[in-house]
Amino acid sequence: MHTLTRQEEEQLLTEFQKRARKHCDPAIKAFADCATGRTVSVIWACRPLQREMNACLKSYGESGELERMKLELLRQKRARAAAASQASTAETRSE
Repeated sequence: MHTLTRQEEEQLLTEFQKRARKHCDPAIKAFADCATGRTVSVIWACRPLQREMNACLKSYGESGELERMKLELLRQKRARAAAASQASTAETRSE
């Protein structure tokens, strides 16, 4: 139980992205508000806001939060496996 399945990794990444968007919501909203109603001019008109949004998302990604989430999930997975193992051992002994 030292690794995550591909499905667990995908769920973890989805949750991480959700947390990152929530953390950076003010910057994302500011960029989205700037971009609303624009076409090509969004490139230069909203560039500072885009950089701010990207910097926020990048700093959240580099914060170690994903690794903390992964370690917590592995800890929970090991605890469930240990509990299941103890339950099956106790069940076998009682027979």
